[in-house]
Amino acid sequence: MLQYVCKSWHSHLTKSVVEVIDVVSHLCVFLEEKFLAWLEVLSVLGTARIAVVALKEVIPWLQVFGWLQVFWNEELLDIARDYFHFVTKFFEPINVSATHIYHSTLELSPISSIVQRLYYHRRHTLFPRVVVGTADSWDQGICISNIPKDNPYTWSPCGQFVAVVSGEAVEIQDALSAEITSTLTTPNTLPNHGLTYSPDGRTLAGLSDTLTIWDVQTGGAVKGIQYNDFGDGSIVWLLDGKMIAIAKHSTRTAHIHNVVLSTT
Repeated sequence: MLQYVCKSWHSHLTKSVVEVIDVVSHLCVFLEEKFLAWLEVLSVLGTARIAVVALKEVIPWLQVFGWLQVFWNEELLDIARDYFHFVTKFFEPINVSATHIYHSTLELSPISSIVQRLYYHRRHTLFPRVVVGTADSWDQGICISNIPKDNPYTWSPCGQFVAVVSGEAVEIQDALSAEITSTLTTPNTLPNHGLTYSPDGRTLAGLSDTLTIWDVQTGGAVKGIQYNDFGDGSIVWLLDGKMIAIAKHSTRTAHIHNVVLSTT
């Protein structure tokens, strides 16, 4: 029962349309007093990503009922937004170990953050402290530690995934959890000059001595265009998603490929 509640409370909350004011009062108590305890449970269960999903659903729910003037609690909305920064910024350490919530992530949170204001006093006095260098406010960064150095990688247009050359394949990783969602293989040489998503995010292109096109949804290499003079080239999709330009820096030339018809 505890697992179900921790994983699903946000789904029930955001479907609530009656007695919203009473529900919000309980939400206030939860966010102000029990939020980190909830994160601990999710971390132990290995489901910390649920915290990201929950806050992404709760924030617009709070906004909608505020706009409808059913209630308006600007501070509660600020708390939810602050917590979203917290769980996305420090997702990896939170997911790895519940103890990191208190002895590293809370310590490294900006001094102006709401999560530090509400929970910093709960840290054990024996934990190390950051005396100088703590940020003043949240930035938009996300910490990802396991992208191999110097390997080509690229973000999906939606910002939810990272494609990276790793080992003998191209891995699609969840940008927050770093979990591998799919693996793309190719009979050609693995990309070493770059990776790039199509504008709609459905297709991935990689450049080596061959231009390889993958269907991200099926994971299959749908097209390979042999061209042994790519050399120091780089690739970019045209906005229509049907053609790719390969710029060769040494000669200052560009080749346009229709990736549907495989012609140049």
